[in-house]
Amino acid sequence: MPLNGSRIRQARELKKWVQCDLAAAVGVSQSAIARLESGSLEPSRAVLREISEKTGFPERFFRESDLIDVPEGSFLRFRSRRSKLKARDRSYILALAQAAANLHEHLASHFRRFQLRVPHLDRDLPIDDAVSEARRVLGASSAEPIQRLVFLLEKAGFVCLSIPVGRLGDFDGFSAWVDRRPVIVLSAGLGTEGIRVTAAHELAHLCWPGAFNGRVASVEREAYAFGGRLLMPATGIRQEMPSPITISGLSDLRMRWGVSVKDLIVRAERLGLLSEEQYKGLLIRHRRLWPNGEPSAVGLPPERPRALAKMNEVVHGGSANKLAQETGYPVWMVAQILGAHGSKSDLRRSAADPGARVVRFPLPGRRVSSAKEEAG
Repeated sequence: MPLNGSRIRQARELKKWVQCDLAAAVGVSQSAIARLESGSLEPSRAVLREISEKTGFPERFFRESDLIDVPEGSFLRFRSRRSKLKARDRSYILALAQAAANLHEHLASHFRRFQLRVPHLDRDLPIDDAVSEARRVLGASSAEPIQRLVFLLEKAGFVCLSIPVGRLGDFDGFSAWVDRRPVIVLSAGLGTEGIRVTAAHELAHLCWPGAFNGRVASVEREAYAFGGRLLMPATGIRQEMPSPITISGLSDLRMRWGVSVKDLIVRAERLGLLSEEQYKGLLIRHRRLWPNGEPSAVGLPPERPRALAKMNEVVHGGSANKLAQETGYPVWMVAQILGAHGSKSDLRRSAADPGARVVRFPLPGRRVSSAKEEAG
């Protein structure tokens, strides 16, 4: 089987190496690594063995085909232009997303996919109308909190992936269309509120062309405005805002709406419920209370992508070893990616939550029992 040069690049980027680093580790020239990655040079057995040893990836990995190729999508078009991430970190994130997407695609081949339901939002549609349509397509009510946004996205056919990057710089997520299917990649280092806000933001990039007009800063503002309205619709949030609006009152409210106190402050200001002086005062108070960033609310039900881990539970009983054997990825990497997704323990922690649902994963030719699916 011929070498897959893109997998040498992927393994290198997952080590956060540039070509010169791998060349030095293996004992060849940088130009040789470039040719290996482009597929114009086939390595000797000794060189391939060295690449495998130095990167920690089995030799078989470098001869497997990629089932899916994840482009940079919103990461390249918008987020990276404002990000402080180093080039190596950005390449690492994209390589990890590629690995997670290939594991997802491999497992998904065992199932009949959910029918894709994507909000197709007109470029000229006003933002509030775009949000209302998105809620309708996803099956959310017009004014109530969305209890399980990631669950609704996965149920609608979106591929939602969580990658174990911790809190790497300012990275929180990105999205792209891959083979006519929307893919949202989220950082596993985010709390529940951060996951929900990022997923809502990326939904705008995927489904609302109107959010792509203008300069990068303007585009991002519009996408965040879309996400804020999606998670905190005006009718519902106006009725529940405390009076007067205080940090303490908003701390109670965030448990119901699944967003941060800062998100609620910004939304209240956008709705005209705060004067400029009150708005600035609350932000100052917020920074003093949480100088290192607002922590996730204790007791808020977990909300992580669930489908990848759930499919592996059905196909392999949750075994990382079996999935690694089938895909060529190292066991340690497969285990980390699976661990970044929602687990059975998340189900137990959220058993009383109304967002939990029963979802069937039917294997062709096999009868599969249903299991409670917690997408968050």
